[in-house]
Amino acid sequence: MDPLDVLQQRMNDHFSGPYMKLDQEFNVETIVKGSVVAQQRGKIVIVANVKENYGHAAVLLPTLGEEWKGLPEHVKETVTKLRREVKIEWQGLHDDSADGLDTIDYTKSIFIFTHKLAVPRSEIKNGFRLRGYKVEIFDDDRWNAEWGTRYPDAFISYDFRNETEIAEPLYKELGRRLVKVWFAKVTLTMGDGLAGTIDKGLTKARHGILIVTPEYLENTGWASTEMNTLLSRHGGAGRSRIILPVWHGVTDREVRARSAMLADILARQTSIGFDKLADEIARIIVEEKAGGRKG
Repeated sequence: MDPLDVLQQRMNDHFSGPYMKLDQEFNVETIVKGSVVAQQRGKIVIVANVKENYGHAAVLLPTLGEEWKGLPEHVKETVTKLRREVKIEWQGLHDDSADGLDTIDYTKSIFIFTHKLAVPRSEIKNGFRLRGYKVEIFDDDRWNAEWGTRYPDAFISYDFRNETEIAEPLYKELGRRLVKVWFAKVTLTMGDGLAGTIDKGLTKARHGILIVTPEYLENTGWASTEMNTLLSRHGGAGRSRIILPVWHGVTDREVRARSAMLADILARQTSIGFDKLADEIARIIVEEKAGGRKG
């Protein structure tokens, strides 16, 4: 995946609420110790919370060196340009049918998403502060550290006979979309207590992805326990979509014979492809983080 696309995903994950995002690409020379070492493509993004009427600026740049010194002015010029030129159809969020971005109250916070810092973090933060801005920097080190302590977005429940063919490919596709998944093959390590570790995963994860196959429906072990636990949560969750079922080689009659509640939850088939499955699951998780389903 393109490094800039990865940073875009990270920014979208960080701002997963009711945010509208408008960006403009730019090209910049990467400068280290006064010398130009590369040309790279970046983005400056307006991140506007349309419900609460405030906005931030974000910068996406794969490597950040001494060229940071030109970013404050570049960000200011780009935000000013977009605020002046872009009109938005609010679709009922505002009284006016169309407004400019100049109606948004902008903070002095700038969020930088980068893979690598070529100058000390403190130099950048102090430099932005002296120019009147507060900056938050998310490089690979910080992102990976925070990712490691973050609760899983979803728990994949599956029969071990379907691990290689279905569960693992879906897990990998979701990871590419920055969905953190509790997946037994990866999460469980030598010496873990199965009951405690699985129960913790079920409790911490917001969603359960059930890989419903003939093997899963006949399972009377851990997969059955996981399914019953998630169905119990789903039944008391109101409109929240706790269970996200993925069917493979099963019919409605077969699923209903195992669990009428599970059969009544709208599912997707593996036949649409793991990429499309992951796209839809990731979209639902983002929507739920933002406060529930759309419409």
